Amino acid sequence: MKIINRIVVVIAILVCFVIVLHNGSSVEEILSEIEDKPIVVIHQEEVEKGMIVFYQQTGLDNEYVSFAYLRNQLFGGYKLQTSGVQEMGSALTRYGVSFGSLPGIVEDFPTVCFGLLENEDIVELKVFEKSRMIEQDVKIVTTGDKTFWISELEDFQGTDWILLGLDKVGEEAIKIETNL
Repeated sequence: MKIINRIVVVIAILVCFVIVLHNGSSVEEILSEIEDKPIVVIHQEEVEKGMIVFYQQTGLDNEYVSFAYLRNQLFGGYKLQTSGVQEMGSALTRYGVSFGSLPGIVEDFPTVCFGLLENEDIVELKVFEKSRMIEQDVKIVTTGDKTFWISELEDFQGTDWILLGLDKVGEEAIKIETNL
């Protein structure tokens, strides 16, 4: 009887160990289930309760950037909360930088603004809340042949914001005033 109890305890411990170590579905697996074409992940931004992922379908041009909010699961990896797509082509053509925003529609996920950067003269981007002129941090990420920017609008108030692009000597190359 003692041997059977020990075997049951060892099996239970092994099962718990496998469950805890199992990550479940990867980001690419989850996103491939909702898209009809293969995807390329541009950027993944970890947040407290999960991840914001920006991606594009392969074979398409830079006109569209897709996004998804993924929540961490205790067991089973990530779960899709919401996803969508934003058109980027007209701003890229006009300014060499595109811009869009994702409101914090899902609990625990911040409002963010983001875009693609193709203007080689711009080396730095700044995002400002227009009413108080408070600067938000901007991350610029280059992946392969794409340069992507993202800014979490943590303390943002109101809906008006300014995207400022600076050149190599720190002078203003572009200034875009927009509204979330």
